[in-house]
Amino acid sequence: MGKFDRFNELHGLINQAMELVVRARSGEIDNNEALDGIWELLVSLDYELQLIEREHRESLIHKLLLRRIVLVKN
Repeated sequence: MGKFDRFNELHGLINQAMELVVRARSGEIDNNEALDGIWELLVSLDYELQLIEREHRESLIHKLLLRRIVLVKN
């Protein structure tokens, strides 16, 4: 998944949470139902952010290892 796809997915999750708040404030859905939905969205956001963090960390480690290999060869 590309960087922009991942950001769009995160943005979509945030928009869904905001929509739940609006629906709860307008009385369209029960507050507890909104909180449950927001909780699920936060769990999804947390998971996606952990994936991004792990990918970033692995990328940095890979770059450092490549740099070290180049330095050793020279």
